[in-house]
Amino acid sequence: MSDRKPYNSDLSDGQWDLIRPVTEFERADGLLRAGQLCQILDVGTEPKHREGMRSRLKRLAARGILAETEPGLFALIAKTTLRQ
Repeated sequence: MSDRKPYNSDLSDGQWDLIRPVTEFERADGLLRAGQLCQILDVGTEPKHREGMRSRLKRLAARGILAETEPGLFALIAKTTLRQ
């Protein structure tokens, strides 16, 4: 049984795969590289996996969710907050 979702969700597995790296940045409290995130998410650390993750992280940086502080080093721009 997967430990990725402790509650029922209306997110598909594909949508969850896109959100999961961002949730790990929230937990990390710091900067991460693609290879480190691959280890955390247990997706494999071969070059093809690192390059795929780096591509995702660069897309998230282009959308303003992450910041690439140095080449290959990413950080979450702002912690999520609840609006009322």
